[in-house]
Amino acid sequence: GILLFYQYVVVPDVKSSIEDLRQVCKDLGLEGRIRVSAEGFNGNLSGTWGACEAFINQSPARVRELAGTDFKLAPCKDGETFRGLKVWETHEVCG
Repeated sequence: GILLFYQYVVVPDVKSSIEDLRQVCKDLGLEGRIRVSAEGFNGNLSGTWGACEAFINQSPARVRELAGTDFKLAPCKDGETFRGLKVWETHEVCG
């Protein structure tokens, strides 16, 4: 599946959020990109349907600022998935 999300919210500890999100993604075998800034999150991930659903359920428990995020999950083919994982700090959610 392909999982897309963004959330404008104050992120008090960007570095901790990056570490937590990176670990959740690694644990679930998800690949893609997550931008983390003091103003929020912007993520594009892919993996198995179950792994994407698990991210939706687990990530707000690890990173409370993601509570209330409207995650978008859609099916995809193997050739449409992301390769590699990058979770990094940016100045803006979108940019």
